Amino acid sequence: MKRPNHLLVLSAPSDSALKERAKKVRQSIAGMSDDALANAFYTLNADDAADRFRVAVVAESVEQAVGRLDSFDAGKEDFGLVSGQATIATPGPVLLFSGQGAEYAQMGHAFYQTHPAFKNCIDRARELIDDPSRLSMLFEAEPPASDLPITKTQISLFVLEAALADLWKALGVSAAAVMGHSTGEYAAAYAAGALTLEQGIHIVCRRSELLSSLTVEGATALVFAPEGPVKAALEDLGSEISIAAINGPENITIAGTKKGLAMALLKMKSHPEVAKRGNLVVRKVKIPSAAHSVLLDPILDDFEQAVRQAGTAGSPKIPLVSNVTGDYATDELADASHWRRHLRQTVRFADGLKRLTGDKHKTFVEVGPHVNLSTMGRMCLPDMQDLVWLPTLRESWDPWTTISESIGAMYVRGVAVDLAAFDAPYSRERIEIAA
Repeated sequence: MKRPNHLLVLSAPSDSALKERAKKVRQSIAGMSDDALANAFYTLNADDAADRFRVAVVAESVEQAVGRLDSFDAGKEDFGLVSGQATIATPGPVLLFSGQGAEYAQMGHAFYQTHPAFKNCIDRARELIDDPSRLSMLFEAEPPASDLPITKTQISLFVLEAALADLWKALGVSAAAVMGHSTGEYAAAYAAGALTLEQGIHIVCRRSELLSSLTVEGATALVFAPEGPVKAALEDLGSEISIAAINGPENITIAGTKKGLAMALLKMKSHPEVAKRGNLVVRKVKIPSAAHSVLLDPILDDFEQAVRQAGTAGSPKIPLVSNVTGDYATDELADASHWRRHLRQTVRFADGLKRLTGDKHKTFVEVGPHVNLSTMGRMCLPDMQDLVWLPTLRESWDPWTTISESIGAMYVRGVAVDLAAFDAPYSRERIEIAA
């Protein structure tokens, strides 16, 4: 296995000293071959003193590395370049596990080809699942995710995020806490040690099967309005529509029947608070099941029984904030009734974020195929400018560049990163380098 790019970190006691060190590194690597760059970065990273002023560079070639060091020297922004001052004793990141809606074909496949921790998790999942073809979207470019049934997309998302959790750990990043959004809570529980991979696969597979068995077609929409008008619109529609998720002060997901959704939106538009704004912003969500809504009541008993059959691993070993309460969960994760409530009740994502930021967490890493939760997080907490939202993957972006830049950003911020672990699966050796 061979990783396509490399990460360099440098630090110094002052900005001027860091600029001088970066110049020396630039001079030292300028005449190297691209093949030697990995060992040069490995050597420099091992010798880094983790001083206050820091820079991180991600590069595939010597030419890229030199160009990005030149940008740093000139004070210019550049792709693959992060610099700043570290805060002492910065806590580890909170891992945020995405829910359904961001999937795409071959998501994360580059990691399968280039990192053993990710590959091992995917391979174990293919052995544990009754029908390995349900994971086909992780390997095949066609069909697009939007054409696949929920019985394939939900389990693929869970397995992807479980493998990404293993990858982050293998890359030397330890989570301080975890939280998922809807389906993402199963992967968060896996990352926290509250579910095994086998248990998670069993539960998520059965969950998607039950959702696909519903006879009433559901509808889901994001409503960008305050909670008050939304609740008022739903008061007389309890058998038709529910608040599925509260993602922020003015970012609410509602789900239920198509008729109920249409009636609720009509009532919202006439609410005085909405009318005063002049319009109601709504975005329909292409999710085939109306999760976290009244439509799920017929399958709740069967789902709770499926969780009992799978069992759980117990309490989380890493702090886990649950969607059910928006607060830390402990022993209740071992109770099947928790997962029943999780499937049916409102996702309290905004409350969870407030709980985590209230505990001084400031670095958030989205563990999923795109940056949906990061976008919601920024909208939920617009006044907290000191928060950092980092991706693991972004659709149509190079996966290794994305995750390496995120690791570099954590290092610059002062988060402890085991850079030896970052290079551990690959053949590296120390070399003589003048810098």
